[in-house]
Amino acid sequence: MLSVEEGNLRTWSPERMYLPTPSWFRHHAAVKRLNDYVSGLIERRWALRRGERTQPQPCNRREDVLDKVLSAIADADWGPEAIRQVRDEVKTFILAGHETSASMLAWTLYELTNNPECLEKVRAEAAQVFAKRKLTNVPARGDLDALRYTEVGG
Repeated sequence: MLSVEEGNLRTWSPERMYLPTPSWFRHHAAVKRLNDYVSGLIERRWALRRGERTQPQPCNRREDVLDKVLSAIADADWGPEAIRQVRDEVKTFILAGHETSASMLAWTLYELTNNPECLEKVRAEAAQVFAKRKLTNVPARGDLDALRYTEVGG
């Protein structure tokens, strides 16, 4: 989270990117830790996939997004540059999706707290949907169709 906070602060104070302050050093250390961690995951998955190719029996493991990305890389192209590119794509995929969802949720909650009438309508719909299920269970898609006001604001 430190890197995200620093990124947000740089929006309002771009000079933070260039001044070697304590927060600058902390940010660079956090980015390096994240890069090393993600690169390690990628390298281990590449090795796992190579090992699976040499086994006579097919693997029963479910492939994920990283497997799909790695399957597009030829053995001859594998190296530090490929790792760096995949690392940056994985970070973008995870962090960009997280950040936009978090921002949307924060703004929605902010707007709802400033409009008690809308907040009450959203609460009433949520109570109706979750009344059918325990709060620990995610509602089914059909249940979410009852969220008319929440989905379209009408």
